[in-house]
Amino acid sequence: MSSFSEWIGAQDLRGTSMGLDDPSLDDRTAALSRRGEALLAESHELDEALARTTKALKDARGEGEAESGAVKVTVDAQDRVVDIALTAKAMRLPSTDRLRKALLTACDAAVADVATKVREAAGVAPDGDPLEALFTGLPEIEALLPASMRAPRPAPDPHPAETEDHDG
Repeated sequence: MSSFSEWIGAQDLRGTSMGLDDPSLDDRTAALSRRGEALLAESHELDEALARTTKALKDARGEGEAESGAVKVTVDAQDRVVDIALTAKAMRLPSTDRLRKALLTACDAAVADVATKVREAAGVAPDGDPLEALFTGLPEIEALLPASMRAPRPAPDPHPAETEDHDG
């Protein structure tokens, strides 16, 4: 056989519908149309979630406090400290170690606060990972990621060992 038309002629196509005379063509076309509309709606939802998340990553601030408000810390969405407020009460804490612990506690609370705000903006469950939530809807992209990004290791403890009390 030297051509496609010869190959087609050699096929037993009795009872087989091909092309535009296929009786299920309308059903398949309608199904494809519905799937296209669903994908378009999902795309709009993802665009809106991305816009909310981007805005939250740019604008969100988290606040935390310790020692009954004596120490207040504000962080941005990248967990950078943008403000520390100490009241007179903070200056009367009995040791510098207690002040240090209060600052760390306030920082941790601020980081948790901003993480909650970013998750809410992205529409992610409180205990969920925003990146994981994004990839759940895009399995094609997740499959391309290195294993370390698909199953990230837990973050190291930010306050490994307690040090001695330093009065100062």
